[in-house]
Amino acid sequence: MEFCPECGTLLVPETVDDQKVLKCKKCGMSKDIGNSRDKYVVSNVMGEKDNVVVVKEEVVPYPTTKANCKKCGNAEAYYYSVQTRGGDESETVYMTCTKCKHVWKMTS
Repeated sequence: MEFCPECGTLLVPETVDDQKVLKCKKCGMSKDIGNSRDKYVVSNVMGEKDNVVVVKEEVVPYPTTKANCKKCGNAEAYYYSVQTRGGDESETVYMTCTKCKHVWKMTS
């Protein structure tokens, strides 16, 4: 599996203009795989479906903190952290404005 270096979405093998590429379905980035020795296979086999839980947008399970939104000036944001880099590096904290839903990240 390979992920898009631009947005982190899973890259999917496709043929574009008779060229084999890995393509991002989210941002459109594509990577030529040409005559790569790696084998890329798309499988549409699905297992049993799990129950899907629908969360209403107004229900937010994240804590809030004081943070100034550069888009609307609101002074409160939801936050959560993700280990996006190596385990020996600090985590990335994502902030979401409670008013306009603008998202930004803070790295330490």
